[in-house]
Amino acid sequence: MIKTTPLIPLFFLPFLSLGQVAVVHHFSISGVPDQHAIKYAHQVVLDLDPQATLSFDADMLKIRTASASGSELLSALNSTGAAIYHLEIPVERSSTEVPASFPVLVGTGDPEADLLRYQTAKQQWVATHPQEYQEMTRSSEGHEPSTAPR
Repeated sequence: MIKTTPLIPLFFLPFLSLGQVAVVHHFSISGVPDQHAIKYAHQVVLDLDPQATLSFDADMLKIRTASASGSELLSALNSTGAAIYHLEIPVERSSTEVPASFPVLVGTGDPEADLLRYQTAKQQWVATHPQEYQEMTRSSEGHEPSTAPR
C-alpha cells in the first residue's frame, strides 16, 4: 500500500502570516521631533517589523504593526537617543456612559505613580459624586475607565 501525504496543508503555509492582526500603538514625544529623530524612528521600527507604518503629528507618533509589542517599540525608539518617547495607553470605550468629570489614568511613563494618582482622584470623585458612581456601577458591573492619552 502506498501512503500519500496530503498537500493541502502546505498550500496554506504562505497565508499563515496573514492571520496576524495589526495593532496601533500611540506614543507621545518630548518635544517636536526633528528630521533626524524621524529618520531614526523609521529605521528602528522597520528593523522590528518591515511591514510597520509610522505617522508623525507634531509631538505624537502612531505606529501600526502586526509583530512588535508596544514595549519593544518604546525600547527601540528610545534607544536612538534622538527623542524621548512615551507609550500612550488608549481609552477603552464601553457602552456605559461615563461622566466627563470622572478621572482618567494618564500615562506619564511612571506606571506606579500614574496608578496612585488615578486611584486617589477616583476616590475623591466617588466621595463627591456618590449617586453618579452608584448609577455607573449599577449599569456596568465592575467597569472602570482604562487610560487616556495625555
